[in-house]
Amino acid sequence: MALITYMDFNGNAREVIDFYVSVFDIANPQIMTFGEIPGNGADSMPEELKQRVMHAELDFAGGKLMFSDTQINEPVVFGENVTLMVSSPDKADIERWFTRLSDQALVTQSLQETFFAPYYGALKDKFGIVWQFLYEPVQS
Repeated sequence: MALITYMDFNGNAREVIDFYVSVFDIANPQIMTFGEIPGNGADSMPEELKQRVMHAELDFAGGKLMFSDTQINEPVVFGENVTLMVSSPDKADIERWFTRLSDQALVTQSLQETFFAPYYGALKDKFGIVWQFLYEPVQS
């Protein structure tokens, strides 16, 4: 199990990532833009959105920092741009925690398979904290 800090930005995530990479001497940042979405998803996107970071990961201090840019018309409110992501190789844990936190919460994405994860969901709990849940099976 891991708790990961996830940060959203208004189109400057790559600048933020490059800065943290240089400060902390991080090797091999993983960066995917909206334009690199598999399939035909990027075909109808504005060029500005294609260049934005859809998802990035930096291995840091034994954990991960994750980043993304928002859609062009969905600006980030700073102070609300940091979320907590729980990842686990145990799908039952993900389901149990998600269900428990769902009480009086706003579920923004039900647990489901996505193009980027075998099982993922997100919600804002009753205290206003945004949580993301990611099932990451152990690779053998």
